Amino acid sequence: MIAGVEYDGRETLVVTFVSGRRYAYAGVPPELYERLLAADSKGKFYNEHIRMLSFVELHAPPGLKPRSAA
Repeated sequence: MIAGVEYDGRETLVVTFVSGRRYAYAGVPPELYERLLAADSKGKFYNEHIRMLSFVELHAPPGLKPRSAA
């Protein structure tokens, strides 16, 4: 499940999951980000349009605990 998204305006999208994992996707056009925000199901949109893009996993600072999916 997606906990949140960030977009820096320089075509970098960061997706954070409830597990605490964070992935940065470069080369994401603003239109794709806007479509993600407008999607009824962000998870479905992510799986269909973003997941297959090249990414870098961002590491959380030491001591950061993943959020519960409860």
